[in-house]
Amino acid sequence: MACHFGKEIFTMIKSTMVANALRTAALWGAFIFGIGAASAQGMPA
Repeated sequence: MACHFGKEIFTMIKSTMVANALRTAALWGAFIFGIGAASAQGMPA
């Protein structure tokens, strides 16, 4: 029982880490894309 409970917690933590990694990657992607678009238009970053 305890082993199964620990496995569920591990799965939950793992999926949370994956979600955080995806969100961080999306934020960095938007950030870099925004800087690239701004510099392409000749605007100061």
